[in-house]
Amino acid sequence: MDNGADQEVSSLGGNRRATGEKEAKAFIGDLSDFRIPALLLSGGELMIQPDLFALAPMLGSGSFALSSLPAGP
Repeated sequence: MDNGADQEVSSLGGNRRATGEKEAKAFIGDLSDFRIPALLLSGGELMIQPDLFALAPMLGSGSFALSSLPAGP
């Protein structure tokens, strides 16, 4: 069942689905280590993602440009 609670973490040139906070943090860390210039969060409404606030410090670290692709009209 896909209710939008999973996080899809995408980067320029690649696409990977992270299904939990621990995996998402590891993937975001890898992106930073590889100096990926941009991160696009998609795959559901960002503000209802249960791990958003746990991931926010890493996402706002400034190591890459951050964008979101919200669901809906």
